[in-house]
Amino acid sequence: LQHRVYTMEVIRRLCWRASHLRKKRIYKLNFVVDMAGLGLAHVRASIISRIREYMRLFSTYYPETVEKLFIINAPFLFTTAWNMLSPFIHPATLQKIQILGGPKSYQPLFKSLGLHFVNPD
Repeated sequence: LQHRVYTMEVIRRLCWRASHLRKKRIYKLNFVVDMAGLGLAHVRASIISRIREYMRLFSTYYPETVEKLFIINAPFLFTTAWNMLSPFIHPATLQKIQILGGPKSYQPLFKSLGLHFVNPD
């Protein structure tokens, strides 16, 4: 948790510098979460508690900083849970989240990051 907070603080400082250089406020970020390897062994109360703590912390201290959240390599377990939970998530939040499969489906991620076509093979 301390490392995540430290990383966010470094990113905030970098955004502040970039804002001054470009004379435009820069504060929105793209996040990429790689879910490769996620399995039933990870669905424990301690891990779910930690995820809740991250969410609470980031929504309190870093509100509205997510431009887009890309979840890549999402396994069946995650996509099944997502399909059950997503109807309860606010539409504005849903628009920020994109679930991508493996490397062949990364084009939206590359486009959002300003990258041209990258051959996944």
